Amino acid sequence: MTTASPSSPQFRPADYDASRTRQFVRIEVRADEIAILPPDRRRRAFVRHELRSLQCVPFLRWAGGKQWLARAMPALTPPSYSRYFEPFLGGGSAYFSLQPAAAHLTDVNPELIRTFRAIRDDPQRVIANLKRWKYDRQVFETVRSLRTRTDSSSAARFIYLNRTAFNGIYRVNRKGQFNVPFGHFTNPQLCNHERIETCSQALNKAKVIDAVDFEDATATAGRGDFVYFDPPYSTGHNNNGFVKWNSKLFFWTDQERLAALATRLTHRGVHVLVSNADHPAVTELYNGFHRYRLKARKPDRRTSITTPASDRDPRI
Repeated sequence: MTTASPSSPQFRPADYDASRTRQFVRIEVRADEIAILPPDRRRRAFVRHELRSLQCVPFLRWAGGKQWLARAMPALTPPSYSRYFEPFLGGGSAYFSLQPAAAHLTDVNPELIRTFRAIRDDPQRVIANLKRWKYDRQVFETVRSLRTRTDSSSAARFIYLNRTAFNGIYRVNRKGQFNVPFGHFTNPQLCNHERIETCSQALNKAKVIDAVDFEDATATAGRGDFVYFDPPYSTGHNNNGFVKWNSKLFFWTDQERLAALATRLTHRGVHVLVSNADHPAVTELYNGFHRYRLKARKPDRRTSITTPASDRDPRI
């Protein structure tokens, strides 16, 4: 995970300059707290933050999503900011955890964005459409090949496939057709109407929900705004993508483009948080940034974070 420029008086990278030593300050997400730990395991934690309960749980399960990190998000963000930008929306775990007053939510997956808009604008119709389908292989095959005409029916189809397809993966072929096989689950909950309604209320705070590239999504971000990047993970120059975004891999050139954008945004006075693969090839892109390694005890998840060395007061 990588962060740039949020501030907090409780923990300062100047206390242990990870950018100079090329080591990582460790952040551990525990059952009820997030702990900031020095690289030297013999030293005690710098800071501990209690984790708060989630008021809004995402209505989608998303491969590579940050629901495991959602309760810790308030401890990883700036103490104050103007607008919130999330260009890799996915399941929206970070947004639903933070629920900022003014948000720009974007992703390059148009079906995902269409679903979020329908949940915001007409949740009851989405729920009514979703309740028509049961968990069954034949129904799954029918819904998978279905061509929808309205936003609400498209959203219901998207949610149904998300809850019934193998591992909740979203993948389309070159023709744009969903091609993930049927998943085997025990009594999956296809329609959690209370969760959908709660997410709908939270999404009413979003000023923008749009399908655009991450550079276009942050074009208007300025001083005092906060941008959270959570790209599909890729781990080297061999274009080893982790997630397909609108039937394209997130290539290594996209990782380089993202790192360059994060730097430009910090020069404009934007607070930036980037979660990314804990891999040397990725962290090398953020040389000169403070770096942190983040781990969750249960479930076992790992990622890394960094902040630019020019900012001496990042919030963790």
